[in-house]
Amino acid sequence: MSTDENDIILNPFVGTGTTVIAAKRLGRRFIGIDIDEKYTNITKDKLSGESSTS
Repeated sequence: MSTDENDIILNPFVGTGTTVIAAKRLGRRFIGIDIDEKYTNITKDKLSGESSTS
């Protein structure tokens, strides 16, 4: 399974954000969901540290 640039990646168990960070770095759009707000906040913090051209 693979994706192309600008495809949307859905991660319903975002955890600490590894998948959505990789998606951002590879030019994919993404949706990350987690039942625990603690993990969505961790992911938001990590994403804010990523440059838009990574």
